[in-house]
Amino acid sequence: MLKVCTVCAPGGSKGVPGKNTMILAGKPLIVHTIDQAIESELFEAIAVSSDSDEILSLSEAAGAIPIERPAALATDNAAKLPPIKHCVEALEAILSQS
Repeated sequence: MLKVCTVCAPGGSKGVPGKNTMILAGKPLIVHTIDQAIESELFEAIAVSSDSDEILSLSEAAGAIPIERPAALATDNAAKLPPIKHCVEALEAILSQS
């Protein structure tokens, strides 16, 4: 069984708009998250689920697998588990092709 890390990073944060792309200590917040997952050495794959092209691009450059989140799973009212399930299923499909 593959150990995966899923990071849900929607682009439209209401509390702190643009938080995942904000620079903190010289790099975007999302990159800090990915770096910590990589440095933990716990995971064989790290996937970032987002509806933001910028977050997905930053994530891929940092070593994560970008998963485009459908708009229906990126609303303020979307439940937490469906985006995670979508991310895992999309990651499985990507990894089965490689």
